[in-house]
Amino acid sequence: MIMPFFTCILVVLSSWGVGGLVNEYLRTLSSYKSLTTMVFIKKDKLNAYLGVNLFQVLVSKSWYSKINKTINLKDYSFEGLKNMRKHIESGEMGHLIGLTLVQAYFLIQLILEGSLSHFSLGTILNILLNLYPILLQQKNKLRIDRLLNQYRKTDG
Repeated sequence: MIMPFFTCILVVLSSWGVGGLVNEYLRTLSSYKSLTTMVFIKKDKLNAYLGVNLFQVLVSKSWYSKINKTINLKDYSFEGLKNMRKHIESGEMGHLIGLTLVQAYFLIQLILEGSLSHFSLGTILNILLNLYPILLQQKNKLRIDRLLNQYRKTDG
């Protein structure tokens, strides 16, 4: 049971790098902007119900927050917020690509090998290490959008 666990962890963690590389290519496409504007959950109550707020606390108190230091808001100016939103979009898309590729990998493995336990463990890890970061980044993206709209209202 220990080896499948480490294999699943390795596959999911590898998806971060693969997702980042694929994301760099996707940024060159004209349809990229439409991909970065999608939001799965717009209601704060639903985010709270799903545990995104708890995940946010866990991220801020763990090693996970040290991985990407560019996603720490230091500049609250309009340009600083726009720059932060771009970093969040990039991370979000990387995780989304990773989530999709990893889940496809575990599904193919389930079909070919019939290992439901490996599929289940991989799916749980994929949810924790890719889906929840996406949901948290989308929550933060909406918060930044509200701040940017306030800037636009005061300047317009």
